[in-house]
Amino acid sequence: MHRWNHSALSHKGKGKHMGAKKTGGENRVQVLLVAFLTLIFIAIIANLVFTLSQARQRVLEGQYVTLEKLVQVLEQQTVDSFNAVEIALQASSRAIQLLPPQAPGRDEAVQDILVSSIHNLPFVRAIWVLDPAGNMIHDSERLPGKYNLADREYFKVHRDKTVQGLYIDRPMLSKHGVWFIGVSLRMTNPDGSFAGVIAAAFEPKHFRRFYESIKLGNEGIVSLVGADGTLMLRVPEVAGAEGKRLHPLPGFIKMLSQSNTGKYRAASSVDKTERIYFYRSIGKRPLVVVVGVGEREVLEPWRNTAKAYTAVSIAFLALVAWLGHLGITELRRRTALHQALTESESALTSAQRIARLGSWELDFSSKQGRWSDEMFALLRMEKTSQAPPLSDFLATLHPEDRLAIEEAVRSRAAWSGTLRTNPDLGPVRYLYASGVEHLNDQGDVVAMTGTLQDVTERHHADEKLRVAARVFDHMQDAIVVTNTDGMIAAVNDAFERITGYREEEVFGQHPRLLRSERHDEAFYNAIWHALETTGEWRGEIWGKRKSGVTYPQWMTISAMHDAQARCTGYLAVITDTSEIKEATSQLAFLSNHDPLTRLPNRRLLSDRLQQAIDTSHPEQPSVAVLILNIDRLQRINDSMGHGAGDDVICKTGARLMARVPHGDTLARPGSDEFVVVLTQFDDIHGVITFSHQLLDTVAEPLQLHEQTLSVTASVGIALYPQDGATASELLKNADAALSHAKQSGPGIMRFFKAEMNAQALH
Repeated sequence: MHRWNHSALSHKGKGKHMGAKKTGGENRVQVLLVAFLTLIFIAIIANLVFTLSQARQRVLEGQYVTLEKLVQVLEQQTVDSFNAVEIALQASSRAIQLLPPQAPGRDEAVQDILVSSIHNLPFVRAIWVLDPAGNMIHDSERLPGKYNLADREYFKVHRDKTVQGLYIDRPMLSKHGVWFIGVSLRMTNPDGSFAGVIAAAFEPKHFRRFYESIKLGNEGIVSLVGADGTLMLRVPEVAGAEGKRLHPLPGFIKMLSQSNTGKYRAASSVDKTERIYFYRSIGKRPLVVVVGVGEREVLEPWRNTAKAYTAVSIAFLALVAWLGHLGITELRRRTALHQALTESESALTSAQRIARLGSWELDFSSKQGRWSDEMFALLRMEKTSQAPPLSDFLATLHPEDRLAIEEAVRSRAAWSGTLRTNPDLGPVRYLYASGVEHLNDQGDVVAMTGTLQDVTERHHADEKLRVAARVFDHMQDAIVVTNTDGMIAAVNDAFERITGYREEEVFGQHPRLLRSERHDEAFYNAIWHALETTGEWRGEIWGKRKSGVTYPQWMTISAMHDAQARCTGYLAVITDTSEIKEATSQLAFLSNHDPLTRLPNRRLLSDRLQQAIDTSHPEQPSVAVLILNIDRLQRINDSMGHGAGDDVICKTGARLMARVPHGDTLARPGSDEFVVVLTQFDDIHGVITFSHQLLDTVAEPLQLHEQTLSVTASVGIALYPQDGATASELLKNADAALSHAKQSGPGIMRFFKAEMNAQALH
């Protein structure tokens, strides 16, 4: 408490009336309000256009993704079909050439080979053989009469050697009125000369049934097109279109040279319908699968949504316009009611200047006060000889802070605290106010004095520190702060969780206690060199937890500087990447192994088979490829469910694994097949014995869902180097041997070459 002398107020007098009427103020506010409403209108319309365009793009992109996946399925189905035909033609060609030219019953044997080749190929109607002159000498249908087909394109390309491997001709109409695609292979004599052509009639209706099962809407199409633009097959069918070259060529023909897959939009040259298309080349075949959907049909749901969005937006714009009208009316009413406040606007505007500290005095008996020049500057008010009315002072403060000041003046009690400026007058500033009371001789409060200080910068700095502290404590990555000497000054909670060290255990310690033994001193010297030269280092590094376990981490270290650019310490952010590493390892395993049996898949099988070939002796059989197929597994799937079939595969794989010698490979490339790469055998009899052991192992009864099952298997065998010089040749020939084995009945093994089978029978 302080005693008060009335002479302390050195300036007394009546307050001068401040403020003048602002002409045109109401009109300016109305213009601003109209401009604001206009901006809202523009923003709503722009948002509507942007939202609808983005939604349209998402619909189209989603359709492209669907088409891409569908094309991949169609491409794989087509590849598998043509691969099956090629394998059948190759096997038939080799089998025919192995028959002695003058052997009795040779024609019947060839006929059996051709019929057998198409037995498991429902999409192949016939196979025929042409001699070097183009005469048909054998055909599976035994057509009457003699035919010379030397003028056919599929004969000439092989005779003239313009095509290597399987040739696919454009669709042709047979004499029976059935469309077919001619596929053919060149046959050669032992000396390499031209021995003729073996060809097959591939019926596109095999694909048509599959294509027709795909539902793409009323305007959707699925097509099989030659790389030259010839339409092989189209669903839905258009009379007279198949077998003709599309004109003009579709968009993908121009893009095939850059990419074997892609998308485009165009009007169909067949039915003129505008569609979006996705295409994909069929492996190494001169074929392309094209899927298209009608753009109008795809965008129909989007159009309905656009109409609804537009209607809602128009309604909202009408509501905003109505509210704007109400706002302008209310603004005019409030302007008329608060004219006195408008007249003091010049004083309030002058109170926007910034000052550091101001002092004030208030005499309750005379109801007069005095402000220092800094007070006027602090509150951005025009300087007067007397302190402005209390109402003017309160008008500069935040409405929520005014009550405390009014209560202090009313109760004449000392008060201190932080005040906020009125947000309507500009950016909020923070002021620290304090006031003390003064007493007369009777002990009554007759006056108060105090100060007002601008603490905005300090408040913001404190707020930044509080935000930084929250970020520091709640980050999922570990944070380590060191001083300029590299000693740890602070860590966050994530550091304790990741490393196991509590803050008090590492405070004042050097970060080297977190080092693993995986990096040498040169590595850490390079880090410090980067910090000294660039102020930052980031990279992957191995750290060590408190338990001694090492783990991978991604670390970013940055130098911290003060306002004078002097280094004040270092900040390290550490991300534990051990879970990411583990997930990557799991993905690497799954990319090379069958997820059901955990055995090597086709990719790893090919790699190991090639390794076995590379380390073998080509002078004698040293690598055997055995393909084992479980007979009639589909019956188990149909009767007991696919889960039971999977159990049979898993248990069979475990039994076979126990039989395979250590160092050799058992793989499951897919479906109901297992492949063994056998390198540990002395002669062909060892392979035969091992094959019988595999068949016996599979034949042992299985306990499955409280039932006892007995399954059998067939085995096809190819030997290196007799049956192939590469991994792909060995696998292909072993598969051909497997086909022969399955034709002979369940539980049979067959070698690729007939003389080996003779040894297996003795």
